[in-house]
Amino acid sequence: NSMTVDISNPSLDFSKFVASEDEISIFAVPSFGGRVPETFVERIKKTHGNNTKAILISTYGNRDFDDTLLELKNVVKDVGFLPIAAIAAVSKHSIMTDIASTRPDELDKKEIISFAEKIKKHLENIDDNFDLDLPGNFPYKKYNPVPLKPKADNKCILCGACATDCPVEAIPYDTPNITNNELCISCMRCVEICPVGARSIGDENL
Repeated sequence: NSMTVDISNPSLDFSKFVASEDEISIFAVPSFGGRVPETFVERIKKTHGNNTKAILISTYGNRDFDDTLLELKNVVKDVGFLPIAAIAAVSKHSIMTDIASTRPDELDKKEIISFAEKIKKHLENIDDNFDLDLPGNFPYKKYNPVPLKPKADNKCILCGACATDCPVEAIPYDTPNITNNELCISCMRCVEICPVGARSIGDENL
């Protein structure tokens, strides 16, 4: 049996997620400026591991994932998980969508499946003192927020799909054609899911 917990869902009570030692947890996050998004760090910190083995995944869409995996390792260790493997996976860039637009491709998928098989064998040789060695630096790279914030244009039909799916509730349900720039983390989910293509950061900004 498996259970998926959507770390981007702000309505979930993450303190209710308690893993046991005989389970395996997979933590998957995007790399934002070489870091784990702060919102996701705070949500992971509310979960509980009981020496639960954990596999870490960072997606990234441009040049590097920098300190993302190292930061994720330290965060999950602090709440009781035992990181045993990590994957950095290239995917379509969330802002500049022409970068890595076809990734992950079939070769990527084969490589990930092959690595998953290695992880399965690796699990047999893990003890409680295992320490996963990962690239990255501490103190972590300073995160510089992306200044680009999506806006709705006159094509907006006020359907509220963007407000429902925004991971930080930066779009009001009653006025979904507005963005709270203070809350927005520039993840571009609203741009991706808008059914009429009404949200963008504008061609000039892009």
